[in-house]
Amino acid sequence: MGCVSPAVVVKAKRGRRRYLQLRVTPVVSCRRLERLLATLRAELPGPPGLCDMNEMARVAGRGETPAREHIVVALRERGWFASSSIFHPLGIRTDAPSDEQVAAVQSL
Repeated sequence: MGCVSPAVVVKAKRGRRRYLQLRVTPVVSCRRLERLLATLRAELPGPPGLCDMNEMARVAGRGETPAREHIVVALRERGWFASSSIFHPLGIRTDAPSDEQVAAVQSL
């Protein structure tokens, strides 16, 4: 079982049509795509730019960086916008000022 893509009509030269059957992808790829789209939806209303979670942990004096989702939840609980980023594996999009970011990381 997998994501089944419909056939796509592609216009060829001289007005002829040919049909291009798209490949059936495994379910794992569908789940990855669903996660990617969910992250994009969450990230869309956010501010431009990224905050590095390792830098947040360093400034907060933590020896180990907390999980990204834990930082995102902590920032949201404090009333700030926060989401994971698809552009950088250690990136978090947030409108929280630096001191709030540090306080959120210290609370974990």
